[in-house]
Amino acid sequence: MKITHNILALFAGLGILTACSDDLTAPTYTVGEADNAIVLRAGISEGNGGLVTRAGAAGGYDDIDEANHNKHLPFSSGTKATLRIDGDWWKTADATSGDVISKSTTATIGVETVADSKHNSVTMSPQLYWDDYGTADPNNMSDGRGRKKGLTIYGVAVNDETTAPEVSTWEALSWTLAADQSNNWNTKDLLISNNVKVGGPDDTYKFEERSLGKLLEFTHAMSKITVRLIANDGFPTTGTGLVGNTTNKFEALPEVKLTSNETGGSNTEWAYTSCNVNVTTGAVTSAANPAVITMYSQTTSDNTYTAIYDALVVPGSCFGTDDNAVIARIEADGNIYYVTAKEIRAKSASTDYKTASGKNYIITVKVNKTDIDVTATIKNWEDVEAGEASPKINVTADWGDASATGTITEFCLYRSASDVKSDPKVKNDMSGYSKGLNTAANNGFFPHESVITKSSGTWTMSPALYWPAHDTHYHFRGVMPTTSTAAIADGTKPTAPHVEALSASDATQIIKIWDAEFGADLFPSNLAIGKPIIPAGTKCSNGDHPAVDVNDYGICATEGKINLEFKYMMSQVEVELKTTDGDDKVRLEDATVEIINGYIEGYAKLGDREIVPTGSVDAFTLPAVSTAGLSGDALTTAENTRKGAIVPQKLYSTTSYTATPSNDFTSTNNLRFKITITNTDGTHDVYYTDIAPIKKKGTTTGEMVAPDGYWKSGTHYKYELTLSKTGLTVIATLKDWIHVEAVEDIWF
Repeated sequence: MKITHNILALFAGLGILTACSDDLTAPTYTVGEADNAIVLRAGISEGNGGLVTRAGAAGGYDDIDEANHNKHLPFSSGTKATLRIDGDWWKTADATSGDVISKSTTATIGVETVADSKHNSVTMSPQLYWDDYGTADPNNMSDGRGRKKGLTIYGVAVNDETTAPEVSTWEALSWTLAADQSNNWNTKDLLISNNVKVGGPDDTYKFEERSLGKLLEFTHAMSKITVRLIANDGFPTTGTGLVGNTTNKFEALPEVKLTSNETGGSNTEWAYTSCNVNVTTGAVTSAANPAVITMYSQTTSDNTYTAIYDALVVPGSCFGTDDNAVIARIEADGNIYYVTAKEIRAKSASTDYKTASGKNYIITVKVNKTDIDVTATIKNWEDVEAGEASPKINVTADWGDASATGTITEFCLYRSASDVKSDPKVKNDMSGYSKGLNTAANNGFFPHESVITKSSGTWTMSPALYWPAHDTHYHFRGVMPTTSTAAIADGTKPTAPHVEALSASDATQIIKIWDAEFGADLFPSNLAIGKPIIPAGTKCSNGDHPAVDVNDYGICATEGKINLEFKYMMSQVEVELKTTDGDDKVRLEDATVEIINGYIEGYAKLGDREIVPTGSVDAFTLPAVSTAGLSGDALTTAENTRKGAIVPQKLYSTTSYTATPSNDFTSTNNLRFKITITNTDGTHDVYYTDIAPIKKKGTTTGEMVAPDGYWKSGTHYKYELTLSKTGLTVIATLKDWIHVEAVEDIWF
């Protein structure tokens, strides 16, 4: 016969275990009788003394007080749990033999009966009693048997679920997680309790403890992953449709997936979705069925994070095969970003880098349009700190040849957008330049988008530019010196390059050039255009859109370097006058050197760096070079040297040579040097030499200085002209950028 009993409430919550007894109200008893109802309390364990970290004001980390841990969280009222209670009912007075009794019941978890007690009440259906396990037998009342032997209790639940989990085998409870956890992800957050047992944290439940009720401490059986996104550089701050709680926002809610799949192929996924849980030991075995897991987006977040995502994975899921292994894929406003395992692996408690039961692995992702900076923590459930890193957009290959050397420290960046869904080939002329505004406000010129500078070996971009989407491709060009959109007065020449359209009907972007004094810091002689040099047929390697030819479509989103090879656009032509020491010596003072029958104006295409001469042929007088600070032979050489930056062009000549021009000139219209010598009596001697046929100095095969019949961009041509009263000796060299020498005898 069962005697009068009262059920003490079961409490759970966020209080510290050592303080829980102060919050409890002792049950009432019927005088002279024992209360035989089994009384339980329940709470969700929330950590075991780990440390959590957060970003400090100076960019470091501050430890949160450990006293804030070892907490419980309350159950939602009405949650159903399945309990198994085991005990011994000794049948003999000497307690030498007896049976183990195992009973199951459904528990309903109620409210906190004392405010902030942090533990919830529990009712059972059916209600179980101590005398179900033999404590009412008089033989069990003596010698400490029965009542003091105690009960072992196991439980399973999912918080806020009103249907108790079905358990057929407590030693191997089968549990499966959904791959798509974007809805109802927490309905599979299995909680298990096994702290009340022999050898458990609290040992068995003794009859003497019944007045307060035994605490069932439920722990998370699964592992939890949380991704916290912060929209950072490059994301808008205003506009319709923006989402998030931070200054910068996403235009649409991002999608986050746990996956090792970085190229759309059949990568081996790392997150397991099925397993067996031994409730009696807490061990998770038979982890299987790895899958891409779509994470759940929380409906709210604080002002620190733009969006927060959660998902469950089976313990034993391994964070990649190495630090660079991809563990998450984020698609935000058209870009796809990948998070690697380095930070989580660095804080893993084991060397196999597998997830553990009851741990919440938190990855904080700061998303920039060009890259992502990541901080990672593993938080309670159980807290562990991790450091910062910078996972990158998937494609990390460098583009262009980085082998060239030089002293470029600043240039302007231009880019022309193209899309894999449209014909991109018309864009390589830079007519599709993304900024693309040659408006009246810009005096009809195209402004650059950014200035790139190099200081102490580090390149910086101002303002910073971003990839708007992973399938957007760009053709990149650099221009030095810095470009300008300042107005140009009529009849004057600009002192900086101006990028403009070729014509009102042709948007090809060009920079006008002209014959001018040569100077390392003078425009146009120092005009250089840079572009990535990429082998023909090279295709982009981003698996998130069709692979296309980079030379046609441009380069797609990458965190690798984009190496621009700069090439000077002008030809450098230098003439050094010499004469003999004999009676045929020519007076070189006041001599002039002209290039006649040549083009003196033209333009450079920004897209392919082609030089196109324009206008009519004319004469250009090569300027004298500076003699400042020189003496002796160096002074004499400088006094007799003329140098200019010349529009690259065909060397027209009727003389037979490689690359005969389509419109042959008569001999009087050949591209020539004209040297005018002013004699002491005021008369003039004029010397001519055709330029195209001049051969390299020292050559035995008759190879010409310009074998293709052109003065080329970025080449320094040096001609030594030795004059005498009976003739002219020509020696020509190519210097600086390219070195070739030539020699020829010319008579007049």
